[in-house]
Amino acid sequence: MDRGYLDFGRLYVFTLSAAFFVVRTKSNILLQRRYSHPVDKTTGVRSDHIVILTAIGSATAYPEQLRRVKLSRCDNQKAIHVSH
Repeated sequence: MDRGYLDFGRLYVFTLSAAFFVVRTKSNILLQRRYSHPVDKTTGVRSDHIVILTAIGSATAYPEQLRRVKLSRCDNQKAIHVSH
């Protein structure tokens, strides 16, 4: 899904249907980290966190925890954030 528009209500329906999703999040998304998983940085994974949405509308539409994984791209070393 495109990061320009995230429909957290629709994403929550995916979760309730036992489906997974991957999105690229916007830089201004309001998240709070709950837990950090250990990572092997030689694999390109920079961080792996369990997070919750903190903006009122987003948190209401998607009340569950999310997993945010930050990867390093090989071509230009820019970071990619993957949430599911």
